[in-house]
Formats: sequence, structure tokens, C-alpha cells
Amino acid sequence: MGLIGTGAIDPRPIITATFPMSDAETAFRTAADRARSVKVQLSFAEEETQS
Repeated sequence: MGLIGTGAIDPRPIITATFPMSDAETAFRTAADRARSVKVQLSFAEEETQS
């Protein structure tokens, strides 16, 4: 986390999908499917999703 915080590592290339908290169940199903995803993140801002 420290390296991400300082900008030494950019995690964005490995984030496969972003889901709103209201769609957490789908996010966890997607994260469990390693053939389709690397890292999945949950967003607290509903309008900032890209699944």
C-alpha cells in the first residue's frame, strides 16, 4: 500500500472491472472467476463504474 500511495506502483492496469457497492454480489462473482478477471474493485460512487 505504501508503494501505491507514493505513486511508485500504478495498480490501474490490473483492475479488470469496477462495480458500485449496490452490485457487490456481481463484483464478488466476477472476482472469483480468474479466467475473466485479475482484480475487481468496489466503488462507493455509483456514477464511476465500468464493468
